[in-house]
Amino acid sequence: MKRYATALAGLALAACASVAASAPPSTITIEGSRIFPESLAADAAGNIYASSLSGTIYRATAGSTTAVAWIKPDDTNKLLWSLGVLADDRSNTLWVCTAPAGFLTPPRNGDSAAVAFDLRTGAFKARYVLPKPTGEKAPPGATCNDIAVDRTGKVYLTDISAGRLFSIAPGATEVTLESADPLLVGVEAPAFAADGTLYLNNTRQNTLLRVDRAADGAFKGLTKLTTSIPLNGPDGMRPYRGNQFLQVETGGSGRAELVTIDGDNARIDVIAEGTGSAGITHIGDTAYTAEGKIGYLFDPKLRDQDPGPFTIVAHPIGHGR
Repeated sequence: MKRYATALAGLALAACASVAASAPPSTITIEGSRIFPESLAADAAGNIYASSLSGTIYRATAGSTTAVAWIKPDDTNKLLWSLGVLADDRSNTLWVCTAPAGFLTPPRNGDSAAVAFDLRTGAFKARYVLPKPTGEKAPPGATCNDIAVDRTGKVYLTDISAGRLFSIAPGATEVTLESADPLLVGVEAPAFAADGTLYLNNTRQNTLLRVDRAADGAFKGLTKLTTSIPLNGPDGMRPYRGNQFLQVETGGSGRAELVTIDGDNARIDVIAEGTGSAGITHIGDTAYTAEGKIGYLFDPKLRDQDPGPFTIVAHPIGHGR
């Protein structure tokens, strides 16, 4: 009996070790300095991707505790400052929003665009330039900020500076304007619910929006949702499951949140405080955020100091189940 119990204990320990080995890491260090990640993405294999101020895309392969430089700017992809990243497993595509960084010295100038790469190899696929906004009060240029893909493979992307929503149909070679609306000025991340409804958050207006469509699927309008608590700089929204989403707030306490939408209402459950992150993603029921340390770019007291290492940190989601 003792030998049998010992054998069972050994099997249990082996099972626990196997589970631990397959569990996502609690902390991932991004290799390099002054990364300033703005967005995170994860694919079905458990790889995590991070954007950066330099334009480089960093990747941590499944289970790794280090994210290394994977896609670097070149004359073909023309990555400037990388903002939103999104992994679309169905089309084997990593989507990246890139925009000028005029606040740098020297400034990094060029067109804002959505750029597609092979999700497995990182090879360049295509580049879609956003047209410059027009009008008397229009900003000087577009800013591709974040991306979502619907069930048909149609890509949607936001222009945060001009308040515009664009799309890229499968096989298209350029973007199509879906909407330009004052409610979209400051629009951040688009994300689809399981039923195909598109939602947006707006980091400047502190709102959550639903995109309403006509019977033929055409853009009809925007509905502002009522949130259970006030928002402070909602950012980086990503689908979780069903009608639930993950997002972070860049203002206030820097919360990471689970958003549950019911009709015109949205319940906000706080997952973590003080993340300092502009992006969020998840692997299973574990959310990941990356502190952006943006003060080291704009605060005169911090600008010339070393921000130290940049890490991607895990948070159990744990709400709304």
